[in-house]
Amino acid sequence: MLIPVRKSTVILLALCSLVNCGPAAAELLREGVALSAEKHTLAHTEGRIVLDDVHGSALATGSHSVIRYQLPVADSVPGIIDCAEGGSIWFVMGGGGFAGLPQKSLSYVGCMDGEGAITVFELPTPQALPNGICVAADGRVYVTEYGGNKIAVIDPKTRLVSEFVIPSAASNPTALDLDSHNRIWFNLNKAHKLACLNQNGKIAEYAIPTPQSRPTGLVVDDRDNVWFAEMYGNKIGMLSPQGDIVEYALSEPQSKPTAMCFDKHSGVWFCQRGSSKLGNIRDGQLREIPLPGNYSGPFFITRGPDNAIWFTELYNGKIGRLDLATESLSEIDLKCGDDWPGALAFDERGNLWITLMKGNSIIKIDAKPLSS
Repeated sequence: MLIPVRKSTVILLALCSLVNCGPAAAELLREGVALSAEKHTLAHTEGRIVLDDVHGSALATGSHSVIRYQLPVADSVPGIIDCAEGGSIWFVMGGGGFAGLPQKSLSYVGCMDGEGAITVFELPTPQALPNGICVAADGRVYVTEYGGNKIAVIDPKTRLVSEFVIPSAASNPTALDLDSHNRIWFNLNKAHKLACLNQNGKIAEYAIPTPQSRPTGLVVDDRDNVWFAEMYGNKIGMLSPQGDIVEYALSEPQSKPTAMCFDKHSGVWFCQRGSSKLGNIRDGQLREIPLPGNYSGPFFITRGPDNAIWFTELYNGKIGRLDLATESLSEIDLKCGDDWPGALAFDERGNLWITLMKGNSIIKIDAKPLSS
């Protein structure tokens, strides 16, 4: 059973008055700066993968085309990925500087079309180390700069970028998501806070009750509750629209919760990289599902078009699928060695895209099985 560890009333202001709480405004460092961009046709290798009969899966039974695209920037460590309307695929290319990765920190964001052409955008801040990425309904792309301590907003139509400086210094922002008012919520990992950037350029910050919590994952539900994963606090937290924080303790120490998503019933799901489990909170109750193997390292998670929960396994080169209707768990071996499957996303055609962080490449699994 899940026990609420603490209910905080430290945050008393309603979210509708964010303009008047916290710092008065973020410093708008750059507004409408033209992005440096280079377009490439990617070198790629083609193969096929055979998927077992999984009833209701987003990927039909049979042999599927698999294309691995090699990225044009060396050691770019492609990470979080998101798909936009129209078929473009956006992802961060921030290099190393986190998770013990030795590569140099970079400032790139990539955008691929469905045919294997990529445009690489360079953010104005050197060694910005873009970490989280989110594509809004209007096509704007929001990026957290883990190394630059900023939020970048990219307009793909004009190829202009604006950057907002986060008030807390060296906060290392990570995951981000939009609420129903088009405000951007994001984690401040080393400041142990949540923050919100509204449409007027104001940033408000919220302290998390647990000291040294290191928030990493974050999602906003359809009621504008902000859910966040405390990687070092070993808890899942929720900030309500009324300004209260509730925290839920995980069952195993050092579970290291990371990425998060929702199922179709608004239950929140999250990866537990340290304990190799998936976690779920619904109606205040915690459920944990151990994964095969002792050290799979679930890292990123999303709901597929089949309403199943899909996730990456960082340390064993696989992706997994949890069928919520049958409670069955299946895995797909990407046969990528130690290339670290980082994040995954389905495009509007149902194709599955996966970043390989150490492999410096992107995998596409075609939704439709091959005819022979």
